[in-house]
Amino acid sequence: FRLYFPAVPHEGVTPHDLESAVPGPGRGRILLVEDDPVVRRLTSRILVQAGYEVTEAGNGVEGLHHAREARRPFDLLLTDL
Repeated sequence: FRLYFPAVPHEGVTPHDLESAVPGPGRGRILLVEDDPVVRRLTSRILVQAGYEVTEAGNGVEGLHHAREARRPFDLLLTDL
């Protein structure tokens, strides 16, 4: 699988700068796109118990709808599609 991270310039960036820019464990909004309802519910439950705010989508079209209609941007898209 692939992980995509935003580009960060190396010069002048300290670990302290990065801490304030990235949500820590249990903080942040996740858009979960998973077509298998059992896997989606289980994954969502685990993430919510860890403190994340999770929005579920059953397919890519539904996920795009949630992304477009969100009042605040998502911090992470989690999908296997």
